[in-house]
Amino acid sequence: MRRTVTHRIWPALLSAVLWSGAALAEDYEVEVIVFRHTAPQAAGTWASTDSLPDVGAARRLAEPAAAEPGAEPAPFTRLPSTALRLAGADKLLAGSAAYEIVAHEAWRQPGDAGVAVYVGDQRMESPADVAAPGAGAATVLQPRAEGTLRLQVALPDMRVQSDFVVLAGETPVRVRATRNLKSGELHYLDHELLGILLQVTSLTPTPASTAEMAPVSPNADVPAEEFSD
Repeated sequence: MRRTVTHRIWPALLSAVLWSGAALAEDYEVEVIVFRHTAPQAAGTWASTDSLPDVGAARRLAEPAAAEPGAEPAPFTRLPSTALRLAGADKLLAGSAAYEIVAHEAWRQPGDAGVAVYVGDQRMESPADVAAPGAGAATVLQPRAEGTLRLQVALPDMRVQSDFVVLAGETPVRVRATRNLKSGELHYLDHELLGILLQVTSLTPTPASTAEMAPVSPNADVPAEEFSD
């Protein structure tokens, strides 16, 4: 049976999005929350025979460097927690025992970059925090989930391609999706094992950029019953 976000969770996640104006022409801000479902799953049901995504070839985000106050961050630099638009959604997910947040990342990039950006398990950045008590030196930690996001805007619709692998027990399962979206829309990519909240915001100044933006409904290609009990 597919795991779903209920009609109670989804509106709360949408209402938690923080909208704000921006001022960088032809640039976009990408923000993503990757989370796993914590309920036990029969891993063999979804085991993939495809090759795994080539995360090694993806572009890594740079750590923010000291900059003058008010200076814009360099492209593909990790934004600080104070700049996150989906902080409210993160808090809601973290407060539910049904979900486990793997990563919450945000960055700015040119719309024509066309590169795959790596999004990894943030727990892996501090191995000392996750080493099992008594674990031997030969123990190798594996990411709970990792993958890439590729933004394409030279199309009639802005498009994001996601390509992730998530561990189901010890079985790697590939989760791929393509979504057409508009600036500021919050999208939810659903899978039995993995969930992705994604928002891409154009930073090009427009008269509408200062107007209040209303939350949008889930993607039209996702059946409405996926979001109800």
